Amino acid sequence: MATKLEYEGQGKGMQGFKYLPAWEELCQIMRDISPRTYEALRNLKYIPMPSARSLRMKHAREPKFPLGISEETFNLVAEQLKDLDYSGHVALSCDDTKLLPSYRLYWDDKEQTYMLIGGDQGPLRVANAEEVDQALKDASSSKATKVRVEYTMSHLQENADHSFQQVWLWCLNLPSPISDKLGVETLFSLLQTILDGLIDKGIHVVSYRLNALFNKSSSSCASQCHTPYDRLHPTS
Repeated sequence: MATKLEYEGQGKGMQGFKYLPAWEELCQIMRDISPRTYEALRNLKYIPMPSARSLRMKHAREPKFPLGISEETFNLVAEQLKDLDYSGHVALSCDDTKLLPSYRLYWDDKEQTYMLIGGDQGPLRVANAEEVDQALKDASSSKATKVRVEYTMSHLQENADHSFQQVWLWCLNLPSPISDKLGVETLFSLLQTILDGLIDKGIHVVSYRLNALFNKSSSSCASQCHTPYDRLHPTS
């Protein structure tokens, strides 16, 4: 309230007003329960409250998938396949998309902290916006020039009339920021981590496709990607 009065005393509008993350979350809950009541409270102007448009924009900027490669990602894949009652084979693919390099700060409700994304070192925790420069310096992070999206696809599904229709199951959507400096060995280590995570969840990956140039170096790395049989029958 004091900050709002300072804005009004300086003749400023409420555009760009910074709300506390916890207050924004509470406002979002109130608006979800009753949009009409929320707008009525907001129009009283006793307490500064974000507009519905601001809340929608904030929600749109939040990541729709877990950041990075984690156990949560593979659990989501397994849960989706279970919900679809699908236990068949899946194919793993990836696609690299060029980015306009930039950093962005957002509030993570789950972790209750600010996250800085857009760097090739993955999301960085920062206590507040003033510590962004120091966090980048400590992590030696540089702006990511590409995003690598890994996804799984299903096999074929039989319809009631016994015809077959191809069905794509986008079960795994794993965006990973990368830069042009990463070598083949580093990229294949990311792939190996993803394969291991899927296999550990009992997901049968039978093929994978890389969106990259195939050369002698990548061929050598590909031969090191162990199959489920290799994991159960390690060589001495």
